[in-house]
Amino acid sequence: MTKDEIIDAAFRAWGSDGFRTNSLSAVSTELGVTKPALYKHFKAKELLLEAVSDRFFDRYCSVLKDSFYYEASSLASKTEDIDRLLANFLEMFACDWEGFVYYLSVVLGLPNPHERIRRELEARGLRLPQDRPFGSGDTILPHFALSSGLFSLALFHGARANRSEKPEIAAAAAATGRARDLVHRGIDYKKPVAIDYRLIESRAMIRTEERGEVDRLLGAIAAAVAESGPWKASMELAAKKAGLSKSGLYAHFKDREDMLSSMFESEYEGIASVLGPRIEACGGLPDRLYSAMATTAAYLKGRPEVLAALDWVRAQRIDIRVAFPERILSHYGFLAKAAEDGDCTLIEGSLDITLRWIHFLVVNYLVHGAGPKGGGKSGLDFLRRLHRLILGGIDMEAPGGIDMEPPGGTDMEMPA
Repeated sequence: MTKDEIIDAAFRAWGSDGFRTNSLSAVSTELGVTKPALYKHFKAKELLLEAVSDRFFDRYCSVLKDSFYYEASSLASKTEDIDRLLANFLEMFACDWEGFVYYLSVVLGLPNPHERIRRELEARGLRLPQDRPFGSGDTILPHFALSSGLFSLALFHGARANRSEKPEIAAAAAATGRARDLVHRGIDYKKPVAIDYRLIESRAMIRTEERGEVDRLLGAIAAAVAESGPWKASMELAAKKAGLSKSGLYAHFKDREDMLSSMFESEYEGIASVLGPRIEACGGLPDRLYSAMATTAAYLKGRPEVLAALDWVRAQRIDIRVAFPERILSHYGFLAKAAEDGDCTLIEGSLDITLRWIHFLVVNYLVHGAGPKGGGKSGLDFLRRLHRLILGGIDMEAPGGIDMEPPGGTDMEMPA
């Protein structure tokens, strides 16, 4: 038994549980050896954890070394560089389930994941700028590409019956192709676009009376998730936040998954309640889509603890399957109608999956970009840009792409 074999076993054993636990017993069981046998190679568990991290970042740096950051002068060359970055990123994770889960669960679960990635890559000779992913300028392009790629790969791996086995090369290649197509074309909206962003943003503001009172129990659950993350939000912590005993909490929810699902469902209903009138006030698909995005962003910015709980990159790591309320699906019926008419394309032909992608991007933008303390004109600039990317992908950035300059008016600011 070698060190490399132990590291491989750690990825398999811990990855099967989403890296929620990292016991040496699980590794020794995976290898069919006693736990003391591991200590011959790693004197402490922390050393094995460090070796697992080194293995991940060694490979991450090796794969992305030639394409992680672009410094191109033209839009065409920028999209080419982003496509190369995306292709390498997807090829790395499409055939490596454990590495993909490690990235989602461990790396992106860190307090400042992008700073950690930057430090690890610089330690391996790849120097990156210190901009945040949603910093300024064109950083939204690689972030949109990688976020959409993550979402698409999560769909692929989630649908595989046996994730302990590597996928067939053809299946992984097909998944990579679908992800790249999503990034390049978005929903592939085919009609001309003229949209008054400022008018829609003014309508998206949420009035105090529209928010209603936060259910005390569900608010406590959201606070518990915001404090410790959804994968560590225990019944005990939620009960403490709510001022209840653990047994008292079980009178409302049968288990942790039921508790968290109820919280998500409640928030989706809250969003649905404010979407309808605003979407109906708009005309075509681009206007309605941006109205939905801006309204959702405005709602969540007023609920910072819920926004933290809805950080989908992390929430996807626990076994929660919450269906969108029927009201939300009906509000987005304009997307389904446009797809039927051939004016746009839904992901895998599914309205539900397409909405999950859009909400994933909006929540990710709010959490990692214009969060509860952020805002201002730059925040709305990014939301507008994200809207355009969802409509037409990064191809719309290239020369000849669709022109979506808003008509006249006065810029607003996103409320802090």
